[in-house]
Amino acid sequence: MRLSHYYPARGTGSRVCDWVRGAGPWRAVYLRRMAREDRGVGTYAGGVRRGFGRRDFLIAFLLLLATIQCVRADFLVNETFLDWREYAVGRAPLPYQGRAGMAPILRWAGDSARMGHLAERYAGTVTIGTQHGEQITVEKFTSLLVGLVSLLAMMGAMFWWSRRRAIEPWWLGNVLVLVMVTAMCVMRATTNYWYPYDLPHAALFGMAALFALEELWLPMLLCFGLDVPTRETSLFLVILAGALVWVRQGGTVARLWRTLP
Repeated sequence: MRLSHYYPARGTGSRVCDWVRGAGPWRAVYLRRMAREDRGVGTYAGGVRRGFGRRDFLIAFLLLLATIQCVRADFLVNETFLDWREYAVGRAPLPYQGRAGMAPILRWAGDSARMGHLAERYAGTVTIGTQHGEQITVEKFTSLLVGLVSLLAMMGAMFWWSRRRAIEPWWLGNVLVLVMVTAMCVMRATTNYWYPYDLPHAALFGMAALFALEELWLPMLLCFGLDVPTRETSLFLVILAGALVWVRQGGTVARLWRTLP
């Protein structure tokens, strides 16, 4: 795409455009920004970003309640067959011990009197009058809190991506995230088990994928680095990032692939 394509629409003088054309990496940044504006990225109908109204705040509040309930259901409907105190000190069987990202957090929670007190108070609010039989330990309570923070972070990332891509309605992506997490963690028909690393891994993997789609490689690498010790399936991010780079760079192999019938 030639830079002169934007001259009439932007109203910039030839002197400025000549400087941008010869500015090396600045030219690429300029072209990318102009192309995003031409596609309508970051704008809504009429080219103006729509603000948040009362209805949007109500929807956001309902999404917050649904997120909290989704995480609570994961840890109340499902049970566990592992001693997560052994996992915290590094003595759980493989492959569970290999997913060691949550071990330092559970070890700290197990040694914290404050977390133990909070777990006891929470257990008193959810076990009375229900059919839930598994004891709420400090490890389970800590996993619930970390899972809630993780899912809220994923919801925030999806909201950011929806606004960036001008998706309407903006809450559609967040609803899809809740549907996927509910199907993955709550409505499983075979293994009704909870794991402390499932929701953190899902959030880190999802956020890294969104950053990769936007070519924000530093945040993507940060999420990937945090996700590697959390679960081994984080390595699929390498395949995703490699495929995105291969397609968008338009190399020889990619061009040959596009020519195939």
